[in-house]
Amino acid sequence: MHGVFLQREPSSPVPTFLVIDQPTQVYFPSDSFDEAVASETGAHTAEQADGVVDDLARTKRIFAALARAHSSFEGKLQIIVVDHADHLAWEEHANIKQVANWRGDQDYLIPRAWLAGD
Repeated sequence: MHGVFLQREPSSPVPTFLVIDQPTQVYFPSDSFDEAVASETGAHTAEQADGVVDDLARTKRIFAALARAHSSFEGKLQIIVVDHADHLAWEEHANIKQVANWRGDQDYLIPRAWLAGD
């Protein structure tokens, strides 16, 4: 759809960015991504290990698809992804840039100084 919208530029009312929230949540529903990567499997049985490896491969495919989409639009579409998956899921793609990692940070997405009463 964004391809159609970009062809209508500059008269298109649709912004030239797309925000995607946690596309990998189906594979890593919590902080299990860190655990899986740290131990390469995070599993106790061979069947669980295979599942985690498959999930990591699927996660990498999500980011590969996003990188291809960005390239196909020749940089005219900015894709913003908010996810708990880190650079291990997308490090092989040069056009993916990490802006921030709030894991372990005291401020998270909203700095504590911005909150009233803190």
